[in-house]
Amino acid sequence: MVLVNGERHDSEAPFEFAPGDGAEIVLEAPAEVKTKDSVLRFVGWALPGGKRSAERRITLNASDAVDAVANYEQLRLVPDKAAKPIRLVESATAQRVCLQNVTHELVLSWEILDGQRPASVHAEIAYPDRHVEQIGLKPIQGMQSFPMNYPAGGTLRVKMTATDATDKQAVAESAVRLEACGK
Repeated sequence: MVLVNGERHDSEAPFEFAPGDGAEIVLEAPAEVKTKDSVLRFVGWALPGGKRSAERRITLNASDAVDAVANYEQLRLVPDKAAKPIRLVESATAQRVCLQNVTHELVLSWEILDGQRPASVHAEIAYPDRHVEQIGLKPIQGMQSFPMNYPAGGTLRVKMTATDATDKQAVAESAVRLEACGK
């Protein structure tokens, strides 16, 4: 809501209006704003000159009001009723390279399908020596290589877990055989 010289204007931002010189502007930010997939909560104004205000209703002169920005943070997600259950497509392959200190290169690829956004994926790799590593994989799809040193070879297991915004999960597992390097 914008109040210009006592006259109320209810418009959805961004909007334009032309107040006269020296006009006093009252800006009022809603406490919450609902978007397609979130409910946002008002956290304050960013004002000219680096000033800030946590008040929802502020009064400024017209020249300052044009640079005022209402800031919001996500309060909660609104689930998409049409979203399908989360799925994860994953592959794990290893290539024998037999170089000094690097005998194999593990390549993981993944893609999260459906589910509620945002979503995340992480991998758990159990190496032939029973060492287990947890790795967060940032994008919802991608490919990443992991050099390793297992000259005698063996089997490693990869478990990838995708989690969506509603904490629903999809899990994919695979086993990869590492061929021994010859001497």
